[in-house]
Amino acid sequence: MKKRIDFILHTFKRYLLLIASVGFCLGIIVGDSLSKEEITYIVIVLMLITFIFIFSFDTGNRLRFLVFILSILLGLVRLQLEDFLVTSRYHILSYENQHVEFEGIASCGEVINANYLLIDNIIVDDKGSKSRIFGKVLIKTEEVGSGVDCGQRVKISGDIEGLPKYFKGSYKNSLNAKNIYSIVTRIDGAMYTDNSGVWLQNIPTTYKGIIIDRISSIITEPHASLLTGIVFGGDQILGEELEKDLRSTGTTHIIAVSGYNISVLVSSISFISLLIGRKYMLKLSLVFIILFMVFVGISNIPVLRAGLMSIAMIIGKISGKKSAINTLLPLTVSILLFINPFTFKLLSFQLSFLSTFGLVILTKSLEGKLQFIPEFSREDVASTLSAIAYTLPITLFNFNQISIIAPLVNFLILPVVPLITIGGLILIILVFTLLPIAKIFVYFLWIVLEYMIQIIKLFGSLDYAMMDINPETSTLLSGLLCVILVLLSVEIKYQESKKI
Repeated sequence: MKKRIDFILHTFKRYLLLIASVGFCLGIIVGDSLSKEEITYIVIVLMLITFIFIFSFDTGNRLRFLVFILSILLGLVRLQLEDFLVTSRYHILSYENQHVEFEGIASCGEVINANYLLIDNIIVDDKGSKSRIFGKVLIKTEEVGSGVDCGQRVKISGDIEGLPKYFKGSYKNSLNAKNIYSIVTRIDGAMYTDNSGVWLQNIPTTYKGIIIDRISSIITEPHASLLTGIVFGGDQILGEELEKDLRSTGTTHIIAVSGYNISVLVSSISFISLLIGRKYMLKLSLVFIILFMVFVGISNIPVLRAGLMSIAMIIGKISGKKSAINTLLPLTVSILLFINPFTFKLLSFQLSFLSTFGLVILTKSLEGKLQFIPEFSREDVASTLSAIAYTLPITLFNFNQISIIAPLVNFLILPVVPLITIGGLILIILVFTLLPIAKIFVYFLWIVLEYMIQIIKLFGSLDYAMMDINPETSTLLSGLLCVILVLLSVEIKYQESKKI
């Protein structure tokens, strides 16, 4: 055990950027649970500790100690700046319970649900004086009518109120983390103007819609929505029964916009490494990831988050140093928290980070244990099982449920995911260039998609597919799993270090 602890301490000593990233994240997460007075005391204590102990270290450790303390302070300062902004007169909350005239842009990147329109880039007309305001607002679509295009500029006159009471708990926290605090009611005027404000954002949205329409015209539902969801993620309607079966079998990740989409995308093009070499394949993967982010919508927070984390992983692989990933992943998290300190409250952020962490830590070790699986899909299976393992504590804690059959179902359907991904990309090209061939090629995809749908329906219909656990037990199990995963991660990295 002592050797493992020494290994952890040695790892932190080697990477100054890792120390800074961990310190910054720690400052934000701990600071969020403290009052302003408590934060003041913490800052004073940290400064005193620094002054007392700084000269007891040698030069190298002194620098690391200073970086760690300063990073914690920077995290606390960034959090306080965000709190100051939220409570300032330049935030939408300052207009709560007032009748306001404002203009803004219908958000492209974040869809709350079909009943609400999200307005961003708000400019308030306050007695003839126009001011740009921080924050976003929700508007019921029934009050402004349908047909508002993504990126369209709107002018609204109505009452600014706090979020409805039925927006509570983790859902309300997730909205607040996205800087959504208010809703507009009693609208007495709404006007839609041009969408020139964010025309660049509309390009991927428009073409994505065209692609979905073309695919839907040559393949039936739910196969069309499942296909587009696997290829580039999406919020297509799969049908209530199939969506329930996806949740029961723990396979919703195949259609969610996350790092999984990107990992499958990269794995799907990895076969060309035999032709151009692994290093060039990784560079090509970077290009594909960036194009994917632009296509799905770079303003979409889950896409941005997953894309940055995947880019960090690939840069680490290109550098040829396993240690690069150790630094780049925490650095990516720090950048995301610097942009929005409340991001860590989002369940999607927690799942995205832990799944990426699982991919980095466990995939290679697990891949070596799965030699009985065909090589072309072995990495995908190992990646998904790693992601499931590392996100299990969070899903168990938040939902008090566990899918007993998730590993088996994933094992059965994951080998065909790369086929669907590659086939879907080919189909997208064909529907715009050679439509007659696309209509023939789509039969192959239909067969593979039908296999996946039938497997999900078969196991999803089982009464014991999802097991409910009482909150106290799920909390205990989540904590136990966290301890096990931490020990497993340390052991894997320690054994890897011995091979170097």
